[in-house]
Amino acid sequence: MARPRSRAATRLWWSDALFEFREAEKSLRGGAYTTSVEKFHSASERFLKAAIVCGARTTPERIHYLPRLADEAARRHGTAVPPEVRRALTWLQARYERYPPRRMHAQSSGALNAKAHAGTVRRWARGMVAECLGREAR
Repeated sequence: MARPRSRAATRLWWSDALFEFREAEKSLRGGAYTTSVEKFHSASERFLKAAIVCGARTTPERIHYLPRLADEAARRHGTAVPPEVRRALTWLQARYERYPPRRMHAQSSGALNAKAHAGTVRRWARGMVAECLGREAR
């Protein structure tokens, strides 16, 4: 069973990730495709950081590189990153750039792909976070 401090921190990261995921969906519905891709990346990052916090009483690194965060989450939970999750992370990371001039401009199909890939990351992270949150990890 997870320590209470780990549970509280995990809950914060997880709820932030869910909020960001919902905001990304709103942006997608509103036609703000580039914003939605960025928010799906951010949500994925937070899902992974929730898994890291659940696996250890440490603060996750302040990085935005999804494959590295996933490797750390997997290590803390004694598992490996599944190939479909690795593909999702690679896709999301390749389209992530916060600042011009390399910032991409997404089309609707890119935003829909980002949602699907972020969903893959969410489902994988949920399995790890359930150790700390139980049914709260939805």
